[in-house]
Amino acid sequence: MQNKTWIWVSVGVLIVAVVIWRVVAIMISPDPNYDIDATKDDQSAEVTQPIDATTTVESTPEELRDQVAHVNDGGADLVTGGATPERTPEEELEASLGAFASSFIERIGTYSSSSNFSNLRQAMPLMTARMRARTQSTIAGAAAPTGEAYSVTVRSLSAKRQSGTDASATYLITLQKEINNESGMDRTYQQAEVDLVKDGQDWFADEVRWGEEGEL
Repeated sequence: MQNKTWIWVSVGVLIVAVVIWRVVAIMISPDPNYDIDATKDDQSAEVTQPIDATTTVESTPEELRDQVAHVNDGGADLVTGGATPERTPEEELEASLGAFASSFIERIGTYSSSSNFSNLRQAMPLMTARMRARTQSTIAGAAAPTGEAYSVTVRSLSAKRQSGTDASATYLITLQKEINNESGMDRTYQQAEVDLVKDGQDWFADEVRWGEEGEL
């Protein structure tokens, strides 16, 4: 009787063990409907989604040209770099002659009561023979300065071409003049016309006509 009881107990334990093993096996076994490759594709699609185009701003060549033109027209500084548009030979010559005329006016217009016409003497190599002769005559006939000491400083503000040919040009120079003496400093503005002529390959100043002093 006891032997039968142990047999039934053993069978019961075995059945329970089999049931437990099956439950565990079902829980840890992969889902036959689970597609690993499909999941990988979904994850890749999520990572490689395109970024919204509004997050990237790129200027087209046309837009950059518009920005440069805006700055050149006096607009806001939209461009901080880039190549300067090339000038034609005629524009280069005009700019060079304007700079020469401005420098010449500043040189002969800046002097002091004790300079003894050194401003004119130093500028003579920049003059035509005709203008040098007139300048030498002016210096020879000038009286020695008297009275309080003073100095005059001229600074060119702009140079505008008035007329010209292949061998001559006239520029209108707008200048600022500062006169310093024992009483203080006085600032005025003036215009001067400078005639330039070409001799060989070089340009020289031929005549200067001073305008009236005043305020701009």
